[in-house]
Amino acid sequence: MKKDERETLRLRVVNFYHDAASGDLKTTWNFFKREGCCYSTIYRIIQRYLQFKTTKDLPRSGRPRKLSDKQMKTMARNLNNKSGISHRVLSIHYNVHYRTIGRNLKQRTNIRPRKRIKAPKYVKEQGKRAQKNCGYLYRRIPKNCLIIMDDEKYFSLSGVDIPGNSLYYTSDPSTAPANIKYKQYQKFEPKVLVWLAISAKGCSKPYIHKSKNAVTGDVYLKQCIQRRLIPFIDQYHPQQEFIFWPDLAKAHYTPQVLHTLQEKNIPFVPREKNPPNIPQVRPVEDLWGILKQKVYAQNYEAKSLDQLARRIREKIKELDKRMIQDMMFDIRSKLRKMWREGVFTTCH
Repeated sequence: MKKDERETLRLRVVNFYHDAASGDLKTTWNFFKREGCCYSTIYRIIQRYLQFKTTKDLPRSGRPRKLSDKQMKTMARNLNNKSGISHRVLSIHYNVHYRTIGRNLKQRTNIRPRKRIKAPKYVKEQGKRAQKNCGYLYRRIPKNCLIIMDDEKYFSLSGVDIPGNSLYYTSDPSTAPANIKYKQYQKFEPKVLVWLAISAKGCSKPYIHKSKNAVTGDVYLKQCIQRRLIPFIDQYHPQQEFIFWPDLAKAHYTPQVLHTLQEKNIPFVPREKNPPNIPQVRPVEDLWGILKQKVYAQNYEAKSLDQLARRIREKIKELDKRMIQDMMFDIRSKLRKMWREGVFTTCH
């Protein structure tokens, strides 16, 4: 029985002893006997109450606590709403084991260590502008309107930044092969730029840019908009209401691109109304992490950019359509929450 359950039982026994039993021990025991309580338990509760006039636990004799109440109060005040303080540093200050710090914080305070949530960093008035534009998007997008968004991501040959490939198994590290023990990478490794558009209907055909030159407005217009985005819209959104939500890259808002979107009657989010730096409400940002896990599974390393491009195309075809639908669900309510409660409320 836990401490709070014991205190609740004592309080019930004493209240019944005073009110219903009129101070009769036998009547009290006969009542609580039906709940499985033995006579010695009821007798001990009543005798302790008659002696100390309380049902709560009192200080007992024995080994004193390593941290006094005053020290715990000071520690809780110094730790509350702070970060970057380790239990080992506190243990040196209070001359106790670091596990004693954690145990006392858990048992004697409501202070709990929690993982910090990753969130985008906003500069100057960027956060206010993002919050305001989230409200514009929420009002601009009807309830049953489908959202089409695009984004780009770089993929290297080895994928050294994948968390799932950071471990290896061995019985003896000294005898482990070098290609297993060490994750080798080039300082300036070749990489490709992958463009992709997604909606609740699935994802478009990818554009893989192998050149070292940046994606310009002309390349974005011909390779992404005309050859991939427009066919994707014609195939999956012929009779449905939708809106195209690009990111704020300069190439996405060139006059030629805007003219083509208007000519094809593709509604899009204007640049001045596009919320900046809100990856928490753009599922395409999360999709890149899932795709990279698939591409670099089992420490895959491509030998050339062409081989990497083929691998990326294969893994994009393997993406679960239902998963993409779930990721695109409820974007409108997230925009509403960010508009009304702040841009950090949807971070996870």
